[in-house]
Amino acid sequence: MRIDGRPLLLVEWYDAASNHSGWEKLATIAKQTPPVVRSVGWLLRRTKRHITLVASIVGDEGSSDVTIPASWIIREKELS
Repeated sequence: MRIDGRPLLLVEWYDAASNHSGWEKLATIAKQTPPVVRSVGWLLRRTKRHITLVASIVGDEGSSDVTIPASWIIREKELS
């Protein structure tokens, strides 16, 4: 599925995380792992460093955007 030539993508990616806002044992912090996020959106821009998705498009305006570093992307799939 495409809007104005823009593909609709499902992107699975790692996100940065911090599970605590105070002092914590280093052993506990060391056990943290980055969460896997699944985002769906229209591909607005792709560069070597990142992609930008937008969830809603009306005319020449978009909403609910996310820019994901390319090195954080696990996989992406074009939805039809």
